[in-house]
Parts: sequence; structure tokens; C-alpha cells
Amino acid sequence: MNKMPRIWLDYIDLMMSMLKGTETRKIFDRALQSLPVTQHKNIWNLYIGNNYVIIITYSHCYSLILHVSGWVKDFGVPETAIKVYRRYLMYDPAYREDYIEYLESIDQYTEAAKQLAICIDDDNYTSPKGTIPTYYISPMMQSLTYSLTHLLTYSLTHSFTHSLM
Repeated sequence: MNKMPRIWLDYIDLMMSMLKGTETRKIFDRALQSLPVTQHKNIWNLYIGNNYVIIITYSHCYSLILHVSGWVKDFGVPETAIKVYRRYLMYDPAYREDYIEYLESIDQYTEAAKQLAICIDDDNYTSPKGTIPTYYISPMMQSLTYSLTHLLTYSLTHSFTHSLM
């Protein structure tokens, strides 16, 4: 029974609807441990999302487009999302770009720059979006600039606050 992905997906859906964060994460982990690697994609799509889109067409008249972002990003705990993403990159490193976009959205520019450097350094890296490694040089420089700006702003604010005391 535990090798059936549909049961795990239904169980995860139930826990997500109950808004049980830690329990849901543990069930995701148990599902990934129980299922064969060939069936992990279904679980990861729900866990991470990979920014995929579901298009449902109703009688050729109109379509419903659902953008699925993944439970871990919507859960609202960036530290957990970062750990899950790192684990996911061991499974499928091609989606490093999505991880970089997530890091930039939560102002983790230093880690985003490190991940961009990995994309640039890897001669075999193939982007699902079709971007080439040299494309990443400009975003990496922007991430480093943002990171340094935040660091300097914090440092100046912190030293100014202590000098007033």
C-alpha cells in the first residue's frame, strides 16, 4: 500500500487542507522515502511546485489556468523551503533557476549568487527554460550588489544605533 503514489497524494492533500505544517512536511518526507524514485516527480510537484501550470478546458469555450507554486513556498517558512529546495536539487538539479528566483524573492542574495555561480561553472548544466550559462553573469552581479547593499545598510544602521547609546 505504501508504494502507491495516489494514496500519498490524497493523504498530503488532506493534511494541507487541515493546515498542519510540520505534520504535512513529515508526510512529504515519508512519501519520498517510501515511493520508488520513478514516482517522486508527483510528490515533488506538490511539494516544490516547479512553477508549473495546469490548464483545464471546459467545452472548448473557456479555460481555467491554475499556477501551482508548491506547498513549501506557500507555507511561509523560508528556512524550511531552502532546506527542501536543497534536497530537491539533489533529485533534479536542472531546476536550480527556480531555486534562485525563490531566493531572490526572499532577499537571500548571497545564496542566490552562490547558486548562480554553480550554474555558470557547470559546463553540462542545461536550463529547462533554455537559458545559456553566460546569461547568468548579469543576474549574479545584481545579486551580489543587492547582498552587499543590504550588508552595508545593516552595518551602518547597527553601528549608528550603538554610537547613540
